[in-house]
Amino acid sequence: MSNHLFLAYESCKDRFDRPITFDEFKVMFADWECIPVDVKGEAAGALMCRNNEIHACIIEKYHKRWLSKKIWNTVFKERLSKYGYLTTGVMANNEIGRKFVERCGFKEYYKFANVVIYRLSGV
Repeated sequence: MSNHLFLAYESCKDRFDRPITFDEFKVMFADWECIPVDVKGEAAGALMCRNNEIHACIIEKYHKRWLSKKIWNTVFKERLSKYGYLTTGVMANNEIGRKFVERCGFKEYYKFANVVIYRLSGV
């Protein structure tokens, strides 16, 4: 699990208001669920989840290759069923992140500073 968490950190460490260390990342996400993501047996990162909020923290090597039906059904659909909707945030200048969440069906909900908040309603 710690390797998945480290890769999650690596995937997004430069997207904070200032650069953060891995130790700061661990503290920041201490009360979040870290769901490991593997691609063909290799660690790709993690989904960081807290209640209805979800963030895909996947290293670039696995972009467009990690979201399986199993992950969609066991993480996204189960959380949608439990909470009725999911939210995530994408930096306004993160075109890759924007395209990903929109492909998943998330719709822009509001903007906060330099982050766009997206919402996915029940599927």
